[in-house]
Amino acid sequence: MIETNASAISALGAVEKKMGVMSRAKLSNFQLDDRLGGDSIVLNQNSVKRLYGEKAPDIIQGLKRQPAIAVPVVLKRMKFKQKEWRKCQGAFNSVWRNDMEQVLSDISSSIPSLSKTSF
Repeated sequence: MIETNASAISALGAVEKKMGVMSRAKLSNFQLDDRLGGDSIVLNQNSVKRLYGEKAPDIIQGLKRQPAIAVPVVLKRMKFKQKEWRKCQGAFNSVWRNDMEQVLSDISSSIPSLSKTSF
């Protein structure tokens, strides 16, 4: 999820940068295709769906038809969620690490030590 969102952020960031150097006339006619500025239809649209839920189809249409308006808003939300998800992942990793250390400790204490004479 985090990697998919990072990919969508990269794609929309490139679109935003591209739009930044366009003339007003070009920008007013600029539209995105189903890939939303990336290489994959599925990945970028799934990122939007994950963020916006039931409203995702409307957001995707906005990104495609009026990227000058929609891209900065969606990109800001994606970046915010990315930070939030990374923070959660860090907390989860800490809990997981502690649990695994406990499990491994329990396993190692329940296995009798093997001596050289047992071979």
